[in-house]
Amino acid sequence: MVYKLPKTVQVGPFMYKLIRNRETDQAQAWGKTNHVKREMQFGEWCVGRELAATLIHELLHAVESAYGVEVGEDKIKGVSHGLAQALMDLGLLPEEMEVGD
Repeated sequence: MVYKLPKTVQVGPFMYKLIRNRETDQAQAWGKTNHVKREMQFGEWCVGRELAATLIHELLHAVESAYGVEVGEDKIKGVSHGLAQALMDLGLLPEEMEVGD
């Protein structure tokens, strides 16, 4: 069963849209967070386990922005993949998901 992500997610006082964006693919990135537009953008090629890790990655960037903490890109990369793997193994995060544009 494929879990369809909601259209929005709230992080602190901010509501972010979850969208697909081909420009993200062209930038050779799985995802990108635009804090001005309040969008979490996911490339067309970002699917399956990579989408789960990228969602957590972009959520961590939103937490940085909303709460004024600086984690840094290198730490976010490691933490997001580790959390995605652990949450999937616990059955708390589906392995198959899609962005619900």
